[in-house]
Amino acid sequence: MYGFWLRLARFVPPFCLVWGATGCGDDVEVPVTCVDLAGLTTPPDIPLTYATEHLDIHVAESRFLCAGSADDYEQHYRFMDDLLDMPLTRRVPVYIPSTLKGYCGRGAASCVTFDGVVFSFQTHMYHELIHAFACEWRYGSALALTEGLAVAFDKEVLVTRGDPREFLPLGHPEIRGYYPESGHFVRWLIEEYGPEAFRIAYSQSPRLAGPIVVDILSDTYAQDIDRLAENYFDSAAYAYLPLRRCDGVPVLEPSSPQHWEFSTTLDCESSDTYGPWTRADNQKDIIFGADSMYQSVLINIDAEGSYRFQRGVRETGIWIERCTEATSLSEAEVDVLPLLRSMFPTLQGYTDVELTPGIYRLDFLREHGPPVDVHVSIEPAPDN
Repeated sequence: MYGFWLRLARFVPPFCLVWGATGCGDDVEVPVTCVDLAGLTTPPDIPLTYATEHLDIHVAESRFLCAGSADDYEQHYRFMDDLLDMPLTRRVPVYIPSTLKGYCGRGAASCVTFDGVVFSFQTHMYHELIHAFACEWRYGSALALTEGLAVAFDKEVLVTRGDPREFLPLGHPEIRGYYPESGHFVRWLIEEYGPEAFRIAYSQSPRLAGPIVVDILSDTYAQDIDRLAENYFDSAAYAYLPLRRCDGVPVLEPSSPQHWEFSTTLDCESSDTYGPWTRADNQKDIIFGADSMYQSVLINIDAEGSYRFQRGVRETGIWIERCTEATSLSEAEVDVLPLLRSMFPTLQGYTDVELTPGIYRLDFLREHGPPVDVHVSIEPAPDN
């Protein structure tokens, strides 16, 4: 423990770093990052399961992670690099343990340590990978910015806005009630003013926040907080969509006009199979919950109408999502655009769904286990 504080002292007085004190003056030359603190965490005895370009992923025996999802974690990490224009300088240890007890604080659903080690279940992994990325800017920025960044580029549609003057100064536990608002605001900041200004604000803001965070944002964006809030209310989108929703998903070509046949083998050890399915917070699939392995395709619907999804095996789960080039939507568009929904299985083995023209992402799920064959046909539903 003494080594921890001695290493911090090389960069900043401990009180300034940990307690977010103001008035530390010129002693704080640069923010402490997780790279500066590398090696503080004692690695648990969980075997290395996947090694990607930047991630060392360790999966406990009681958990599972399919090869495609390991690759997608890497893609998500690199996507943040492309989006925020920051060179990646380290390998990130990632642990999916059987329990978080002993690794994360009491009540935490996941965490990233001082030195940037990720401890998370799959449900929160994309969120935590963003924290692991941003800790190379600073370990422990103001919580509205820290959690706001992770929420802004996670998997949920952002529709909750609030007054940044209210939540920017908040620390724990008050900030927990403002994660969605923080995410919406941070997404707007980055899209409106670019990543560099946000990086400066993030790097300068102390973890325990307080009024200084408002002052830092006012200085960074060259406008007082009232003007910044006014611009946010005037120009922010009603809803911001998750990015990468349909990127890299293969296109399923029709076997005949408006008729598609999807046949595959779901094999968790294959790079084209993902799992578990965690693409929404309410991730409990009708049949499998988070115990699914799956593959995804895109189809292009040309004509409006009812389409029949016929399963070769009734237990195959299907999720459908409308793809769009837009990254934000108006309130009216959110109300009419099917963003993500599950198709209820029926005793007949098929589901009829009304679709408008556009590109759709389809996820085909089965319970995790040995390799299993999946077949689904899609065609216009017979007239009733």
